[in-house]
Amino acid sequence: MDIVILLASVLAAAPPIIFAVLGETITEKAGVINLSLDGSILLSAMTAFIVATVSGSLLLGMVAAMLVGALVAGVIAVISLTLHQPQVATGFILTLLTRDLAYVLGNAYTRVPGPQVQHLPIPGLVSLPVVGRIFFDQDPMVYLSLLAIFLVWFYMNKTQPGLKLQGLGERPAAAFARGVNVTRMRYVYTLAGGALVGLGGAAFSLLVKPGWARPYGIEGTGWIALAIVIFGGWRPLRAAVGAYAFVTLQTLANTLQSAMPNVPTQLFPTLPFPLMILTLVLVTLGNAEWLQRSLGRLPDGLGTDLVAHVHQGGLRTDGQDDALHGGHVGVLQAKVGGQGDHWQRHFLSWQVLYRRAHGASNRQPDGLPAPGRRLRSSAPGLSGFRSGTVPRVI
Repeated sequence: MDIVILLASVLAAAPPIIFAVLGETITEKAGVINLSLDGSILLSAMTAFIVATVSGSLLLGMVAAMLVGALVAGVIAVISLTLHQPQVATGFILTLLTRDLAYVLGNAYTRVPGPQVQHLPIPGLVSLPVVGRIFFDQDPMVYLSLLAIFLVWFYMNKTQPGLKLQGLGERPAAAFARGVNVTRMRYVYTLAGGALVGLGGAAFSLLVKPGWARPYGIEGTGWIALAIVIFGGWRPLRAAVGAYAFVTLQTLANTLQSAMPNVPTQLFPTLPFPLMILTLVLVTLGNAEWLQRSLGRLPDGLGTDLVAHVHQGGLRTDGQDDALHGGHVGVLQAKVGGQGDHWQRHFLSWQVLYRRAHGASNRQPDGLPAPGRRLRSSAPGLSGFRSGTVPRVI
């Protein structure tokens, strides 16, 4: 199979799971777990197809699907944030409820022909060698999914509200101390994430698998999206890579099935699922504390035992005072990345009390630097430790 055709096929089939993964990443970053993804995607797909068929407008179908996804996520938000009931049990129940609702309400439109997103090559760019056929000879939903990856990453990592979003799930008490209404913002991001999940459902019924049927054939996609979010470490770019990897496995499975007709037809469609489970197991093992401790006992040339170096005075500060504006809580995160930027690990995270009113010194207790100061390492063997300003998280 031509590699260009393979990559173009992966991009064309990926928007539904890309939107679902990005939506769940936002929701879980805010501290809410939406386990209803599988049923929510089905219900959104049914809604998008019926609304688009009745109204004749693809845009109305997508908007309706996003509203349904946001509504389902809103139910989880109310039950978990306001009524303080378990999120996991609520998500399981909603998964079953929304799945059955999708098939009951959409029964009248089973196998009814309807509209679908049209192919839209970009003039000029589509003629570029290789990349033109891969990236610019696609549908509008594909372009939107690529744009969504960049926008979510940029918002979460390069904007102040995005940094506050990360604090909602990781350090809600610190976010509250900074004046953030944690519950209200969790509602906002849960609804936004649910809307993206709903858009993923619309991408199924209006693009990847046009129409509606029972069974629709996308059952289990929501659970895979949840697994990919964990695989991606709740980071948009890594989660997107995981989504494309899963779609690649699905595409290759279909190709292998046609190339090996004697193999049972049930084998190849199921291959991506155990491979994703294996990947999750490997990721979990890589993050296990016992493995981190074992790596920490390696010699300096092989391991990066940052804690020992910190206790030996390996970190020091320089530069001008750049403390948090009027704040009292800062978060210091030192990163070690012996294997490259994509696999850096947070080895330390301190909460440092900083009071300028009492003339706090440049060095904090136990030799910790004040928030906002520039760090550098004087200890040998820390080749992956990069200089940089302590992030103003929250």
